[in-house]
Amino acid sequence: MLEHEPDGNGSSNSSSSQNVNPTDHPLPQGLSNRRVDEPLAVISSAPVRMAEIVRTEIGLLLLISIEIVSAIIQLSGFARQNPFMPVFGYETAASIAVLSTSIFFAGGALIVTGRRPFGSKHSEQSVIGLAVWSAMALFDFFLLPYWIPTLSVVLTGYVVFGLTGIVETAISVTAIALLTYNLQSRTGKMLLWLACGIGLGVAVAFDSQNLRLFPYYSNEIQKALFSLNGLSPALFATAYLVLWSRIRKESAVSSLINSP
Repeated sequence: MLEHEPDGNGSSNSSSSQNVNPTDHPLPQGLSNRRVDEPLAVISSAPVRMAEIVRTEIGLLLLISIEIVSAIIQLSGFARQNPFMPVFGYETAASIAVLSTSIFFAGGALIVTGRRPFGSKHSEQSVIGLAVWSAMALFDFFLLPYWIPTLSVVLTGYVVFGLTGIVETAISVTAIALLTYNLQSRTGKMLLWLACGIGLGVAVAFDSQNLRLFPYYSNEIQKALFSLNGLSPALFATAYLVLWSRIRKESAVSSLINSP
């Protein structure tokens, strides 16, 4: 949030205040004067704003559900003989991937369409986050099968596969974090950073094997890495859940304060 320093020029302040967008700044009588909660201080109880807040809440719940399912699947990998083999077969796994991608996009779209009550910075970041994440999803589904064979003319296929996995993971986790970053409290932001760090770290550790700089890990280490990667979606889900709880609580307080 922006902080305004007094400059001693009262006339310029009064004229410029007429052009201030109320969604860009916390209201003086905001719901919370805690610095980490400032983005939520612009919540209004106007009917349109409440509908947008509800969309944000539903979007967060969709993201939470997908991240929890992803965490469970990956954390259970250590208990399976081959964690890379789909539990219900490849066709079912492909269907689940399409369904989970669709649900995640729906959740992100609801957050984007409900962004206005939370200020311009969140609006910009959420739109960028969803756009970048969607681009990565489309790349996976439609371009990746052609990407590796095309670049294999320059580099060997396994090197292209490893580098692509690392870069794609870095972009994807950053986009996911941007969806709600400006709304998060200090704790929520720490959870997002930790989720990004673990996701990228595991991707580097795992995909760097394809660079053939060292021998492939043993099966136990492979399983441990696969399971460890489940911590990333678990942390994302936790950050979203904490934010959902805060929005629910503070929007309810706002409704009580502004009710006739």
